Amino acid sequence: DQCKVSISVPKSDATSVSVLESMACGLPVVTSDLAANRQWLGANVGLVLEDVSADTLASVLEALWRDEEKAQSIGYSNLERMQHDGSRSIQMDAMALLYARLLSNRYQRGNSQ
Repeated sequence: DQCKVSISVPKSDATSVSVLESMACGLPVVTSDLAANRQWLGANVGLVLEDVSADTLASVLEALWRDEEKAQSIGYSNLERMQHDGSRSIQMDAMALLYARLLSNRYQRGNSQ
């Protein structure tokens, strides 16, 4: 059998590679309520958890297990999000644009002084 859901519930973290990899695999991801997780998984209402107790995790996992169609739909949305926003080329292009903008602003400020 293959994995049907991913869980990542740290108390602190930046962007978690395991969350991004799970999304790229088309899995629903249950995660703790951290800024980076909200950024990537904000649309997955109910899967970004403020309370990461065992009872809460069990309840969320059971709900996904009982509604396989919903779990698959969430996983597909995660995969689409990664294809749209998470590929290396898209991320590198965004960083190149940011650096170009910062250098341009610095150059313009330097010429006006």
